Amino acid sequence: MSLLPVFTPGVTHTRKSRALPAFTIHTAVKQAKKAFDKSSNPRLRAWGPTVTGLAIVPALPYIFDHPVEAATDRAFEWVEHQFAKSGKEAGSVN
Repeated sequence: MSLLPVFTPGVTHTRKSRALPAFTIHTAVKQAKKAFDKSSNPRLRAWGPTVTGLAIVPALPYIFDHPVEAATDRAFEWVEHQFAKSGKEAGSVN
């Protein structure tokens, strides 16, 4: 029995819904903070990075879903191919 079909969606979801968006938002907020620190307006200095982080959230599925899914599928296909060459079943529990 192969466990790869069980793990593939979990790995894909973790990368495209958690890891990459978190890194992207963190980077955007950090860079926005550098830009807004030069502002003389204290509200803009305080809220600019936060608004920047929130503003990019709607775009994240369009940026990450398809590329991450394609890369994860390729990686798991490679693993299955390697197991097939060795004569074992990929992700076998036996």
